Amino acid sequence: MKDLLPAEVYKRKDKIVFAVPNNKFNSSKVREYFYELLNNTEDGSIQFINKQMFMDEYFSKSNDTIMDWKFWMTISTILWLNKFHLNEK
Repeated sequence: MKDLLPAEVYKRKDKIVFAVPNNKFNSSKVREYFYELLNNTEDGSIQFINKQMFMDEYFSKSNDTIMDWKFWMTISTILWLNKFHLNEK
């Protein structure tokens, strides 16, 4: 990006990642959407995770785990792959 961005942008040392509003992502509607997204994604198309272990960790009835940055990064990657049809065999 060096050729496209001004030096004051690409040389910045105070860059941070996007904040994830966990309390909003933990709503039942959002959890249901993400569950369906994962459930309807073929195991072979997301080889970078063990889908069943991931779903068990975040969606088990006895687990109220907040959807943390690992969850958000995984879901974002799956959505990106789906958007650009990069998960098709």
